[in-house]
Amino acid sequence: MAVELCIRYRINDALQKAESPPKYLQDDIIRRLKIMSNMNIAETRVPQYGRIQFSVKGKDFDIRVTLIPTSHGESIVLLLLGNE
Repeated sequence: MAVELCIRYRINDALQKAESPPKYLQDDIIRRLKIMSNMNIAETRVPQYGRIQFSVKGKDFDIRVTLIPTSHGESIVLLLLGNE
């Protein structure tokens, strides 16, 4: 059984599944998110927490990043917060 790279998002309590990129990109995507959120890219066995801050059209946004090790690699949860 092949494990796929799964991307899901929740809007107003409704969970949606997005079209997934190819599985071979998983490590590159996780590595990039770790770098952007100032996490240790070499550590894969312990949970890590970070954040990404950015602005769009004068509005500030904050993405809280949680990385959790699993038996199939690493799982990442992103929480998008807007400062109003």
